[in-house]
Amino acid sequence: MEESKNRIAIVNGNIFIKKRFVKGTIFIENKKIKKVIIGEKIETEKLKKYKVIDASDSFVSYGFFDPHVHFRTPGHTYKEDWKSGSRAALNGGFTYVMDMPNNTPSATTYETLKEKNSIAKRDSLVNYGFYIGLSDKNTYELKDIIKKCRKNKINVLGIKVYIGSSTGDLLIKDFRFVRPALEIGEYVLFHCEDERTLQKFKNIKYIDVSSHNLKRPPLAEIEGLRKIIHSAISIKEKAKIYICHVSSKEFLKEILKFKKKGFNIITEITPHHLFLFLSGIDKSNIYKVNPPIRTLQDVEFLREAFNKGNFNIIGTDHAPHLLKEKFSDNSPSGFPGLESAFYVLMDLYKRRLIDLEMIFKLLTRGYKIFNIPKRGSIKKGNFADIVIIKEKEFIFEAKNCYTKSDFSPFEGLKSDYTVDTVIVNGRILKENGKILE
Repeated sequence: MEESKNRIAIVNGNIFIKKRFVKGTIFIENKKIKKVIIGEKIETEKLKKYKVIDASDSFVSYGFFDPHVHFRTPGHTYKEDWKSGSRAALNGGFTYVMDMPNNTPSATTYETLKEKNSIAKRDSLVNYGFYIGLSDKNTYELKDIIKKCRKNKINVLGIKVYIGSSTGDLLIKDFRFVRPALEIGEYVLFHCEDERTLQKFKNIKYIDVSSHNLKRPPLAEIEGLRKIIHSAISIKEKAKIYICHVSSKEFLKEILKFKKKGFNIITEITPHHLFLFLSGIDKSNIYKVNPPIRTLQDVEFLREAFNKGNFNIIGTDHAPHLLKEKFSDNSPSGFPGLESAFYVLMDLYKRRLIDLEMIFKLLTRGYKIFNIPKRGSIKKGNFADIVIIKEKEFIFEAKNCYTKSDFSPFEGLKSDYTVDTVIVNGRILKENGKILE
């Protein structure tokens, strides 16, 4: 039995390989995928040296990649930390997460990133990386900070820019600093709501999420994008622009226009902007998020765009708060998303609104976008990060989640599938629907 601990055979599953599902078996030894056999049915009695997982009633995918999480460490660990956040990731099928820099203090220096890395290295159950935040002070030091981080094995994979105020105080006040960041050649991720445009709507009183949509209209995202493009126009070949959480029809149409002009733009879509719309929710503070929940017309356009391949990646924008904060006088924007994301997407698939293969493609696309070696696809030699989705009735309930956030906008969502087993670096960390402590 000792010999089988680092040997796993996932037999007869529907494996997502090269953008489609095929029947096959995966052999894992130690941390890596040793062999993949397609088509041939494997007799399990011949696999006595392996821990055998029967996946004949399951989808098998490479571990999901989330490019957009907020683990609130340091500064607000009562909302989330790396122990709770990485377990939430595992529970949702994610084996790799990228943590945002709007902490307290903001992750804009080598020292702060070093601290974040030491905490994650100690506490995380999943693979991880970071973004460095752009500030009005660190622009001309970014390249050296990123170089120093990588030299010391701190996995920084991009620069995050807030051009409009959101959660935290990481906001670029002088737009001239954006161009030097784009010149570095790293991915520059934008929260695209333009602050000057937001200020034009500041006198609209917040009543509920409908008024939140009016206070932060799609125009703010569009104006933000136009400023970004203006900064990048003379360095179009070098600039790598990543637009976070696209929320509206008009904004996406504007992005696609600039893509056609040759700008290198990565488009991120969240499950909640594909699923939720104003006329279909009760408009309580639970649904308050930046950018806001939009109209049914927006959501229908985004779903159609999803199926056409207009999005490059899915990001959950996992932004945990406590329920008492959401119903306070100054309700923060954001809600948890890691554990609900897959169920939300599969519900849309079940209703024939989005494409199944596209779901799995975009949940694993981040490895390729960020050029992460030996990860991202089920093939020999890659690290064994695997999620097994079993066909089994499931009801999503916040009380069963691992995040410290004590609510979900998707409470009670029913599914025909469940995230049953998750393997990270060849180790089974979730089995039969339960995280192994």
